[in-house]
Amino acid sequence: MNTDTIRDDLAFMKALAETGGQTQWAGGAAFVAGGVLYGFQCLVQWAQAEGLVVMSPLMTILFIVGITVAFTIAMIVVGYRGRKTKQHGIANKAFQSVFAASGLGTLALFTIFASVAIPRQSIVIWELYPASLFALQGSAWCVAFMLRRRLWLAAVSAGWFASAISLGLLVGTLNYVLVAAFALFVFMALPGAYMMHLSREAA
Repeated sequence: MNTDTIRDDLAFMKALAETGGQTQWAGGAAFVAGGVLYGFQCLVQWAQAEGLVVMSPLMTILFIVGITVAFTIAMIVVGYRGRKTKQHGIANKAFQSVFAASGLGTLALFTIFASVAIPRQSIVIWELYPASLFALQGSAWCVAFMLRRRLWLAAVSAGWFASAISLGLLVGTLNYVLVAAFALFVFMALPGAYMMHLSREAA
């Protein structure tokens, strides 16, 4: 067995597990932006269903598009700040690779669910899509826990898995969007804010 290869693998895992600083800040900022914006969208959709907020179909579409535009702008700002730091370490490259792979996985799932839901005009199939994404989030946080062995990471992972299962059970009900909003605020935005806090302490 090649001892140099083993040494390199251990160094990579150590660097990945100890990712901090700007890389951790960027990840945290992305989670905060996504959790707050899409959590807010879920709350507005629930309020619409309850009759507490009234918007025309056009305004509803503009609102949803606006949320996505705001998130895209936030990611551009985060990416720009990350490039300014010029961090090119193993951990940073691994972080970027994980996000790229996650994005491809999300796109693949969207294509799969869209190809089935649109011809059938089924909202039920569409509602299974977020549940699948939540399960993927649970898996990602589980990997983070196995690398760093921090209990808060395990708690976030368990929260995502529980939320994914809950969404599956609540498909077609008003409580579906409330659970989605809760998960986005508590298991995405809140951990993201904590990651940003940890990055400032590490600076």
